[in-house]
Amino acid sequence: VGMDVSARALERVRDRINLERHGTRLKLWLGSLVYRDRRLEGYDAAALVEVLVDGARLGIDFGDAQLLARYERWRSLDAFSVMAATDTINRVFGLPGRLPSAVRRLGMGAIQRLPALKRFFMDEARGVSGRLPELLRG
Repeated sequence: VGMDVSARALERVRDRINLERHGTRLKLWLGSLVYRDRRLEGYDAAALVEVLVDGARLGIDFGDAQLLARYERWRSLDAFSVMAATDTINRVFGLPGRLPSAVRRLGMGAIQRLPALKRFFMDEARGVSGRLPELLRG
């Protein structure tokens, strides 16, 4: 993925990794970080870059199935966690009635009053918990 790079820079990458050898397993995209690119939805670019760079250091081909499986294993738990949390929140806040309303107020009040619990949820929402890619650690 080339973001805010010249087309020539992406051509050099293509030539260096011998893109034709990979067939449909590997594609190069040119885009801009300024505009939303639907082709990248659902991907964590920082994690993918880290996996590919680590593989390149070891001489592993970018299209290697084991290398790409490493990325998938790393990010699949996070993706599942976000999906489960979102679904749970939607279900809890979608329940009508006094009892569910009281449970919601009790839960939100607990989060507000317990700094450690509030910090946990905030870190999860910001994506700064768990194993972060090197690019995000600074």
